Amino acid sequence: MRREPPPTEKSDFIPIMLSIAAAEIGFALTAFCLRDAGVIGSQTLLIILVVLIAVAGGAFIVLDADRQARRDRAARQGEVPPPFDIYRVWPPPEGLAQARRPQASAANDRDPPKGDGDEP
Repeated sequence: MRREPPPTEKSDFIPIMLSIAAAEIGFALTAFCLRDAGVIGSQTLLIILVVLIAVAGGAFIVLDADRQARRDRAARQGEVPPPFDIYRVWPPPEGLAQARRPQASAANDRDPPKGDGDEP
């Protein structure tokens, strides 16, 4: 079995949104024609248009979330998961943590300069 190749960077976001927008415009024009013919009333037309807008908004949100999830997955591909027993070794004991701290240089070991006129 071969591994599945990672998803390409090319996004299908624009073509899908354009096709959804075209379908929404077609449904809206059909609803207007039905209202002009007297088949549906103005209140029903309003309900149909609200539902069409909600469907288009939901599709936009889902596609945007999917696009962001793909982008995040691509960024995490190089990560190495922590070992299963990480809590046994982390956080390190206090003595070990201090031993691993870098030693201060000789320039930092000097006393801080004194204030106004306290020079020896």
